[in-house]
Amino acid sequence: MIAMLSIAIAIFSFVSMRWNLGRDKLLLSTLAAVLGLLLIPFFGQDVLMLLLLVAIGLGCNNVIAEYILMDQVIRSKDISTDIGVLNTPLRLGEVVFLSLGGVAINLFGFASVFIACAVLLLGFVVLALRGFSEKPSIS
Repeated sequence: MIAMLSIAIAIFSFVSMRWNLGRDKLLLSTLAAVLGLLLIPFFGQDVLMLLLLVAIGLGCNNVIAEYILMDQVIRSKDISTDIGVLNTPLRLGEVVFLSLGGVAINLFGFASVFIACAVLLLGFVVLALRGFSEKPSIS
């Protein structure tokens, strides 16, 4: 299911780029993923449609993240270094949150991880609103 989720996220990233969705549609789709993440713990094994909703939102989230990255480095004199500097905290955060995720599952159950992911994704949407200066034109 994780592999299918990754494939679906990639497909929806590609589709949302090709359709040139505007800022509002990308952000609303990402918010749909927040809803899906919050509901997954309550649906047991019947989560396929919720995972599809999450994949759509995370696919659009990837487009938002790339747009913000592009917006930040377009004025850069040393693009490679700036991309590395922007991605380093992300990768360090992934290691920390994956480790803490295991601890949270052990102490509080799986729902805690889904709730934390939903809250963090919601925080990303709020911060992305500030990162968008205009509608993205990614082609």
